Amino acid sequence: MSIAVEAAFVPAPLAASSVAEDPHELTIQEVHAALSDLGHNHLGELVYTKCTLSSKGLSRLPGLERYGNLQQLILDHNALTELTAVRYMPQLVYLSARHNKLTSDVFECLAGAAGCLERLHLDGNCLTSLSGLESLPFLTDVTCSENRIASVSARCLSGAHRLMRLRLNHNCISSIEVNAFEAASHLRTLELAHNALTKVSFLRSVSSQMERLTLADNRIAHLGSAVQHLEGLTVLDVRRNALNGLTELEALCTLTALRTLFFDGNEDLNHLPYIAGAEFTADPAMQQPSAGRTEYHAEVVMSDEENDDAGQGADLLVLGMAASSQADERSFTVGPTNASAADAAAGSGRWHDKGNAPPFVGGNKMDDSLSPHHHPTAYASATAPTAAAAAPPTTASYVALAATETHNFIRTVGSAARDAALCVKVDNAREISALPREEQVYLWTLAVLPHLLELNGRTIHADEVARASFLFATKPES
Repeated sequence: MSIAVEAAFVPAPLAASSVAEDPHELTIQEVHAALSDLGHNHLGELVYTKCTLSSKGLSRLPGLERYGNLQQLILDHNALTELTAVRYMPQLVYLSARHNKLTSDVFECLAGAAGCLERLHLDGNCLTSLSGLESLPFLTDVTCSENRIASVSARCLSGAHRLMRLRLNHNCISSIEVNAFEAASHLRTLELAHNALTKVSFLRSVSSQMERLTLADNRIAHLGSAVQHLEGLTVLDVRRNALNGLTELEALCTLTALRTLFFDGNEDLNHLPYIAGAEFTADPAMQQPSAGRTEYHAEVVMSDEENDDAGQGADLLVLGMAASSQADERSFTVGPTNASAADAAAGSGRWHDKGNAPPFVGGNKMDDSLSPHHHPTAYASATAPTAAAAAPPTTASYVALAATETHNFIRTVGSAARDAALCVKVDNAREISALPREEQVYLWTLAVLPHLLELNGRTIHADEVARASFLFATKPES
């Protein structure tokens, strides 16, 4: 089988030293050296389908129109001012002519490839508008960054029914018509970084399934409701703009698919403008005063230190009141009158008169070792001299705690304390204020947008989201 005539002779590639640096017209030798990738034409003949002529210093492409079966043409980094040869390439699918000297007239030349052209890369040229792009209905990927485009109209994108990616970074775009993207219903990536945009009302015409939006290095002050319908948005870049306060980020809370956000370089987003100390609480219930002491505030201490008079007296008062309800006739008590005398004589305040029923230690199941016969000083027979000489209770006095009644009482009280709601109050405002300013904004953003995975290039962890949600349960005013 013979190869079609336009590619019948393919000489060896030229040496690097023979490539001219000054602008010149394309030669047949350069064409033959640039051809690659074989395919079949409509007659079943083998033909070349790809031609790469990058960095050749070309100013014109004479003779290239003979290769009408080309599907890929790469002409980057030359000095081309026109692409007349493309008029005769109806099967061209991919054209890259980055960094040349092409003007907006190039779109007229591309009309010959309108039936197949899907990918068009014209970065770094001299384009001033996208007029003529509407005649290329099969485009899915268009890149025209680093040009001189000043505006984008709805007319030039009226045929962009299949357009999925549009990159217009580093231009002079100051205005985009509100309905510019109505026809681009499949648009998924829109890049408009390094332009002169001040408003984003055109985003209302963008498909809700937009996934990546880049608006960095513009003069945008408000996002507002223009982005709230972008439910499919996963990446948003608004770095180095003029966004007015953190309320601009609150407008993004409806974007539940958003995973990556860049907003650094916006001066008004670098700090929290207002922090109210009383408003930062994890739970309104935590602001309520404590209803009483719990096991976290105090604990029962059973000590045999005889010198701790005040502490032991208080403990005996509580324990005596608990046991008094179950005491029987065998219990020995200090009479009301004599108890007062003993109290006065001792001067320690150990025994307290509560309605003529002074406390005591004892119970139905008190051990015989605690009887008055064994401890005459601790259990007096109601005489003042003997009561005054009573010794402070020691560890042995607490043996009565083994009584079932007393044990049950203390267990009930202890359980009630454990079941009570733990009351912990955290001064959120003070904790937030102690953080670096950048960290404050970082955590605040996580509280507003907890579904993010990356913020300003920083990977987000689950514990950071939890901390942010706690600290900013009540958000500051912006």
